[in-house]
Amino acid sequence: MRLSDPSRSRAVIVGTSEQSQDSQFRSLPAVARNVRRIAEVFRDPLVWGLPADHCVELPNSSRDAVFTALGNALKEATDTVVFYFAGHGMRHPVTREFYLCLSDARKDGNYNTGAIRYADIQTTLGEPRYAVPRKVVILDSCYSAGSFQSMDDGTGIDEQVKTPGAVSLVSSDEMLPSKAPQGAQYTAYTGHLISVLGGGLANGKKLLTLQEIHEEVGTRLEKSRMPRPRILTLDGGTGLSIARNVQGGPGPVPVQRPEEEQTRLGFEADLFRMVSERLDGVPKAVVGDSLPWRMIDHPPPALDGERLIGFVDLSRIFTGRFIAFSNKRIFWHAKNISDAVTYGSLRNMTIRLIKAAYSTGLNDGSIRVEVVGVEIVSDSRSMNVPTRHIGNYTMQEFLTEIREAARRHGISG
Repeated sequence: MRLSDPSRSRAVIVGTSEQSQDSQFRSLPAVARNVRRIAEVFRDPLVWGLPADHCVELPNSSRDAVFTALGNALKEATDTVVFYFAGHGMRHPVTREFYLCLSDARKDGNYNTGAIRYADIQTTLGEPRYAVPRKVVILDSCYSAGSFQSMDDGTGIDEQVKTPGAVSLVSSDEMLPSKAPQGAQYTAYTGHLISVLGGGLANGKKLLTLQEIHEEVGTRLEKSRMPRPRILTLDGGTGLSIARNVQGGPGPVPVQRPEEEQTRLGFEADLFRMVSERLDGVPKAVVGDSLPWRMIDHPPPALDGERLIGFVDLSRIFTGRFIAFSNKRIFWHAKNISDAVTYGSLRNMTIRLIKAAYSTGLNDGSIRVEVVGVEIVSDSRSMNVPTRHIGNYTMQEFLTEIREAARRHGISG
């Protein structure tokens, strides 16, 4: 695990603490303190160490300013972008879409000017011109009670907030009197988040993952009789670290180096091209930059930054039989056996055909030899891949091509 490089990362910190006289929402003075303190923590060299100009604070800002700052962050960063929002949230009464409220938000109108449709944030984060490999969204929104519970039409808050290619940390969807009380220093969720980031954890580790931060914040909220927050992702990445553990002791922490990132990005571009070409026209094959993990009945725990990019349903005979490709590894399932291999491991393995001999049925006792599968072999293990062909290519050819790309780019691990 490595710390996201602060010199190549950006953060956009947005908070709506003041509401205009025409607004139908109350002001949240604690949100102004949220924005200042979260930015301070991200800039703290003991925590993350973002340079001052890499962390933009936008208290009570306009829609245009938010998207300008977010676009600039995505354009400039080559490692990680964090988007934080604190304030009210609401749903459109007709479309049921989720909006982040600005200072003049109204429940009975001005959705396009007084609020930001969250789907527009997702669209910006997913624009292909931005090549940022890691994205984190933190939403601390006070909602009206029950308005964000899952709906029969599938437009519940969790489904709307899940963002391809990003990890989303989301405060509770319930509005309680103690969540953002008047006079409180911070809102409840952000207060505990600040405490965990600024105070660290006594777990002996030098870095804190998003998953560890989320779990500790949730535990502290529960102890305060507050509902647990959620961590939402379509692509894994909960092992990402944007914070040192201030209780982890002195000494350097590993930081993702630019050359490592460039190596990985170069390999992933080649890999996506190969998967797209080889799966083009293959029945029951799907390819995408970030496919939903729910396509797989029992997806394995995702690695840091892992995205599903290709999936082939092989269920001709056995239900659940598939082969899939992520940006980190190949994994498959057949006959109740699941297996996976990372591309870093594949580069050092042998890929060979599995052949079987069958009698021809002739009286001369002759036999025929057929290819029945592909085997990936190392000194310590052997794995059988559940298909011989992918489109017009044999699986051996395809895996060999991926292996050689991993060798060419120097992929390890």
